[in-house]
Amino acid sequence: MSDIESTSDEVESTEDSEKSGKPVQRNFNPMAVYFRIAIMILISYFLFYTFGYALLIMFMLLIEVNILRDTSEILSCYSYGFARNGAYFNAGQSVVCLIVLAVNGFSITQSGVPFILPEIEGLTLLCPLLIAAALYGNTNIRKMYVPDLK
Repeated sequence: MSDIESTSDEVESTEDSEKSGKPVQRNFNPMAVYFRIAIMILISYFLFYTFGYALLIMFMLLIEVNILRDTSEILSCYSYGFARNGAYFNAGQSVVCLIVLAVNGFSITQSGVPFILPEIEGLTLLCPLLIAAALYGNTNIRKMYVPDLK
C-alpha cells in the first residue's frame, strides 16, 4: 500500500468517526513520556535530598504551572468527555498534592512533624510522584486525542 492510499484511508476514517460522534484517537508511543517523567522524578528527589523541601516545593510549583496550563488547553480545545474529566481530575489531584507537600514540607522543616495526616508516614515524599502522575495523565491526553476544530 502506498503512502497516498494510507493517507486517504486515514482521512476517510477521521471523517467517519467525526460523523459518528466517536472521539478520534491518535496512535502514540508513551515511552517518551515515561522517560521524561522518570527524569523529572529523579530530579525532584535529588533536589530534596540535596537542598531540602524548599527547592523541591519550588520545582513542583513549576510542574504544577505546566499541569494547569495543559489542563486549560485541554478544556478549551477538546470536547471529549473522558479527556475533559481526566484533565479536571489531574489538575485537582496535583493541586491537592502540592498543598500537602508545601504545608507538610514547611511543617517538617520547622517542627519535625507533618501537619496534614501525620499518621501516614511518607505522605509528603509521595506527593512528587502523584504530581508527576498528573503531568503524565495530561500529556497522554494531549497525545492521544485530536483537538476539535473550533
